[in-house]
Amino acid sequence: MSEQEWSADIASRVTEPIAMTGASGTDTPGPWFNGVKHLSRKEPGMIDVSAAKSKKIAIVGADTSGLMTYLVLHQASFTKMTMLEASNRIGGRVHTAYLSGAPFDYS
Repeated sequence: MSEQEWSADIASRVTEPIAMTGASGTDTPGPWFNGVKHLSRKEPGMIDVSAAKSKKIAIVGADTSGLMTYLVLHQASFTKMTMLEASNRIGGRVHTAYLSGAPFDYS
């Protein structure tokens, strides 16, 4: 299919846009804000929090996202965490290259 035929095909499918309003039956902020309101009224109990924090957690990959996940969970008092990394260093694919040969050796 050529680009012109493709454009004509797409143009033939385009209809009038549907307004995202309550009148059309679509209330876009409604479900989101109703969900936030519901969650703000429902605080987890201490039993639920204790049960969640006692779970064993495996973090796969010691890259920046894995390290950040560990930090956030550690700050939230999770203690049973294990990081799994395939290579012999942390950082994932991020490697530091020093232009002068060593850290703090600025030239």
